[in-house]
Amino acid sequence: ARSLHHRMHRLGGEELVAEVDRHAVVPVLGRDAIEPVALVVGGGGAIGSALAEGLARADAKVAVSGRTQKSLDDAVGRIAKAGSEGLAIAGDATEEAAADQIVKQVVDRFGRLDIVFANAGINGVWAPIVEFTLDEWNTTINTNLTSTFLTVRAAIPFLKRR
Repeated sequence: ARSLHHRMHRLGGEELVAEVDRHAVVPVLGRDAIEPVALVVGGGGAIGSALAEGLARADAKVAVSGRTQKSLDDAVGRIAKAGSEGLAIAGDATEEAAADQIVKQVVDRFGRLDIVFANAGINGVWAPIVEFTLDEWNTTINTNLTSTFLTVRAAIPFLKRR
């Protein structure tokens, strides 16, 4: 997984979308899914927006969430260009109320939730551990782990309805 992650970060544009399709979209959706509703947390970044575009090309309605409205709007533009309906939700999934609200907005807009990609993540500080501050550590853990926990926990009741 680490090599796939690094390879995806080096790719751009269509190459990244094709790689995401091959490793994430087709295995999750299969070839026969009918307009599923997906949420991509961290959907404004390179991998997240490529995921969103791939899902849209597979006929999914896609909500993207993240902290930066401009990057989310760009991702929704890619979703629309791919022929599907998108929704941008600005919010910080490291906060419990925000993660709950993100999921709620998806369900309110599309009526259900079928797929969640908890994709928010940062590389954090690249330094020897003795040089890390506790704040830097907590930021990395909250972004990479806590946001995943909170998003999945908020989504499970809706995913179970499938």
